[in-house]
Amino acid sequence: MQDEEFRQAISHHYTGVFRLCCRYFGNSDDANDAVQDIVMKVWTNRHRFRGESSPGTWIYRIATNVCLTALEKRKHTVRLPDFEELSDNTPDDYEEEKEKKKMKEEKLQFFQRFMDSLNSADRLLVSLYLEEMDSMEIAAVTGLTGSNVRTRISRIKSQIKKVWEESNGIR
Repeated sequence: MQDEEFRQAISHHYTGVFRLCCRYFGNSDDANDAVQDIVMKVWTNRHRFRGESSPGTWIYRIATNVCLTALEKRKHTVRLPDFEELSDNTPDDYEEEKEKKKMKEEKLQFFQRFMDSLNSADRLLVSLYLEEMDSMEIAAVTGLTGSNVRTRISRIKSQIKKVWEESNGIR
């Protein structure tokens, strides 16, 4: 693969890789550091790309390895990202918007706690699924079979639904 093709692949997948890193680290500073490491690894190892998968799959595999290695080295726990408050609400909308924001933050915190409870392999599956990768692409990144990916994602979905219902008294 030519240098220009790699530049385009990195550019095309940059945002998705950044989101993946944010899910691992929980903050944009650590995610930015990881993305820079990933870009450097992809670029310096581009001659090792064998074409057995798409460049995007190869990039996500490197991204996953970099994130897992960084977390292991740092013994870093995933944190919920800090969200800046941006509001153009009128006073009439303030209470409604405040309640919506509170509910959204509760859901994000629930999801983050759920993600924290998963093992690293399942956390990776969820992260790639949220990047809208299909099961075959996820399989290529993880080394699992496509059917195993679909089964595990289905089980994780059922698990998160069950935990949500139990924690919110829904049954």
